[in-house]
Amino acid sequence: MRYSKAIFLVCITFLPRQSFSQDSLAEYKQYAHRADSLFQSKQYAASGQTFHLAFNSFGGKGFPDDRFNAARAWALGGNSDSAFYNLWRIATRVHYNKYFELKNEPDLMALHADKRWQLLLDSVKKNELASYANTNAQLSEIIDSLDAADQLCRHNLGRYWNQKNNRDTALEHQLQKQVSQVDKNNYPIVDSLFRQYGFPGYSVVGMSGADNFWALVQHQDKHPDFQDCVLEKMKIEVDKNNANKAYYAYLIDRVKGNLGQLQVYGTQMHLNKDSTSYEPNPCIDPDKLNERRKSMGLRTIEEYTQTMNTRYFGTLHKSK
Repeated sequence: MRYSKAIFLVCITFLPRQSFSQDSLAEYKQYAHRADSLFQSKQYAASGQTFHLAFNSFGGKGFPDDRFNAARAWALGGNSDSAFYNLWRIATRVHYNKYFELKNEPDLMALHADKRWQLLLDSVKKNELASYANTNAQLSEIIDSLDAADQLCRHNLGRYWNQKNNRDTALEHQLQKQVSQVDKNNYPIVDSLFRQYGFPGYSVVGMSGADNFWALVQHQDKHPDFQDCVLEKMKIEVDKNNANKAYYAYLIDRVKGNLGQLQVYGTQMHLNKDSTSYEPNPCIDPDKLNERRKSMGLRTIEEYTQTMNTRYFGTLHKSK
């Protein structure tokens, strides 16, 4: 899950190979949504069990992101066996290769002392190296390491936002400062890579590398001209199906917002007046927003809003 100071969320899913009915998929989504809500309310064991029900409802299959989140829930709930089971599933079945994400995930720290942890890391590292085949491996690893630092500080800030009690203004300031510092440190490197390679698409750094490079650019709000230059080059790769068009939509909105213009796809959001829900920043032609979102592979704005409210529940005020 990705975080930024100007809160946004990107959901990446990979469909299981086996075909299931729309009813079973709907049931799966209901369980997964409930599991996520339980996790956010720190009912970790219940969250893990509900993820398990989701997988059972879908013939034992599950989206990799949900498997990863189930492992986080089980680890925090004290069930290492179930946590490792879910992590090994994605490592072996879908060749999960986000080595830095796995290694730096704070919610999995309880697993580090287990002898299975290093074996899992080795397996995921092998998947990562395999994903670099026919790509620029050195460039991919640089991008992935920068993204790992980017996501770790944002994850920590996101967890703080979702704490209902014990608000600490000094701590929040410190966490925000860490995010800003990481972005500042990353900028000259990302800028240098862009000058040398343009927007590195799938054919250069693989899907993970291209998506991670996009995320690094997305967070350079202090350099909107740079973001705009990347946007132009990314469009070339999107037109060749060599980059993610949904992420391209996010970057369009980010650039528009940073240049003081109306966004196109409603991906950038803010809390409403009474802080009971997120809503999109001003958009062009709001009546056709969902039509534009669909053309870029994005869910409806209503579904996106619900996801934002669930993910950042700690920032919301309960409506009276």
